Amino acid sequence: MQVNGKEVDFKISRLEDASKFELALQHMQKTEKGIQESAKKGELFSKIAKMTIDMFTDFFSEMGMKEVLDGCKDLEEAKGAYLEFLKE
Repeated sequence: MQVNGKEVDFKISRLEDASKFELALQHMQKTEKGIQESAKKGELFSKIAKMTIDMFTDFFSEMGMKEVLDGCKDLEEAKGAYLEFLKE
């Protein structure tokens, strides 16, 4: 499968991949709560954007797909890669 122009080896039907996916989603949910709290406190958009990019980057790293967002500094690119992954 291709995500963000990178070829990745992932199958949700493969038990190891499914386990990685579930764990990565759990970590994402915890991180997202922290991002929401920061937004409520009025943090700068640039900080919220960096935290969100880091969340998506961590998701792909935990999945063994670090190359998908390696060096990414664009929120729309990070979000797009995540949505593209889910779509596949």
